[in-house]
Amino acid sequence: MQGKISRSKDVRASAYRRVKAAVNEIAPDLFPLVASAEERVIGTRTLVSPNNADLRNLRTNRYELHGVIDVLTDVQLNSVPPENVFHRAIAAGCPALPEHFEVVVDYKGSRRPAMNHVYWNQAAWQVQTYAWLRTRQPDSLPVVAGVLIYVNELAPIGDDLQELQHEIRDGITDVVPENGTADGYALSLWQHSRAVPDLSPSFRIGRAIRVVAVTPETQANATANFDRVVLDIEKCVAQEANAGTIRGHWDAGGDASTCIACDFRHFCPSPAPRQGNGLRQITAPPAP
Repeated sequence: MQGKISRSKDVRASAYRRVKAAVNEIAPDLFPLVASAEERVIGTRTLVSPNNADLRNLRTNRYELHGVIDVLTDVQLNSVPPENVFHRAIAAGCPALPEHFEVVVDYKGSRRPAMNHVYWNQAAWQVQTYAWLRTRQPDSLPVVAGVLIYVNELAPIGDDLQELQHEIRDGITDVVPENGTADGYALSLWQHSRAVPDLSPSFRIGRAIRVVAVTPETQANATANFDRVVLDIEKCVAQEANAGTIRGHWDAGGDASTCIACDFRHFCPSPAPRQGNGLRQITAPPAP
């Protein structure tokens, strides 16, 4: 019990440090740009078969797509100081900016993922889809970028730095300290048994902010990926309805976190990918 209480306190203290860093280091540059928060967006799309297959067995040929944008910014370049970190990041990641535009901002309560991690692409697709939805609203301006803010990078813990060391070694992360800098020395010499070093605000903020350029082509690619997922789901639903059983009609693949959230997990023939030396065991639900 004492161990659980100690871990709970550590998690709480870490959360407080991240909130404090976000308020003091990110908010002063972000808040002046905020046009609205918790912006609800909605749109509809048509399901299209990639091979002109018959879709008449599906429940519908259209679906509704909606979401809530954490923050929507309204940016006029001539009114934003050039030293604003978001202005600099957006200008660096998005050439040929119009004079007046919008940016979709999405907070992530996690560290910046490696570039070969599935969450790297998923996060980009998410903000691209938000951008597409925003452009369907009658009062929208051109959306030129999505900004992902990885809050954990503002106050990293030991596990975060250990993963970062591995990613730097393997060349799979895009924001790394320059050779010979204090941040570079601190990361290269740090060991997990030691206290977390004081990394510079510029490095931590650089790790926290990721700009995803938005164009009509990138929006089309992201929404096409979304269409494929919805189409696969609808095909599985139709197959299950025709057969009267779940087994054999849904893809049982997925990682451990997906399995935990799936209602099919109690009688799935392939509950999770291998973990350690064996398959994760799924226990039956308790009898009512």
